[in-house]
Amino acid sequence: MGPDMSGTGRRGSAPSGSSFQFSFWLLPAERRQALRTVYDFCRATDDIVDNHASPEEKLGGLEKWKRDLELAEDHRSDHPLLSRLAAVSDRYAIPFGLYFDLIRGVGMDVTTTRYRTFGELSVYCALVASSVGSMCLGIFGRRNERTEEYARHLGLALQLTNTIRDVAADAAFGRIYLPQEDLVRFGCPEGEILALTRPARFGELMEFEASRAARYYAAADSALRPEDNADMAPARVMAGIYRGTLRKIARSGYDVFGGPIRLSRPVQLFIALRQGLAGALLPR
Repeated sequence: MGPDMSGTGRRGSAPSGSSFQFSFWLLPAERRQALRTVYDFCRATDDIVDNHASPEEKLGGLEKWKRDLELAEDHRSDHPLLSRLAAVSDRYAIPFGLYFDLIRGVGMDVTTTRYRTFGELSVYCALVASSVGSMCLGIFGRRNERTEEYARHLGLALQLTNTIRDVAADAAFGRIYLPQEDLVRFGCPEGEILALTRPARFGELMEFEASRAARYYAAADSALRPEDNADMAPARVMAGIYRGTLRKIARSGYDVFGGPIRLSRPVQLFIALRQGLAGALLPR
């Protein structure tokens, strides 16, 4: 449950703009507008680093954005988007700390190109994806506190799916988000990945990463309480789209060097309609 909204192939956070927007129509008008405000904030944050500026300029832009956000938290901002965001935060009890977490995570895209362990990668995933899921909980209508675990696990699952899908796109920017400990374990040299050459045991490595993502999807399912099941239909749309993407990647034999593998928009729409119908039939 996170933004990956640039569509340019730069390492972003999950989920894609299209899957995020497919969930909009499942909400009443007021909540739909609130979700769009959160989406716009995430997109604006991503855009600060999703360009050809120097690392110093990107980090400077994020620092200014952070100062502007601090003003909005104190209701002293004259920035239209951040003023709307503050109002949404008040209305739906969204902690401002989640917005600062996202800024910190997006900054890691500028400063960090390798992660030694999965533990390190999971910190990044939590900042750029789980934070966005937590932003959305109040808007969706979370009732049970344990649904926070659902957002956290689902954010990790979505971001790990992005990591698998975007190996080649990330490598083109000199980034490898797959944990280095896993590359060593499966004998996949960094140099081959950066050269967009498929290592001999790459399929085994990807299968391992996909199974890890699947465990987080399962953990998210287990954390979703019955009383929140219907209201989390927008999140289930995102989960359905990204689970389908992960299955499609697996069916391709993890052929991620041929370009990002995505579900078609009609398939995404079908998933959204199915989840919307399921949500309408569940008790609230």
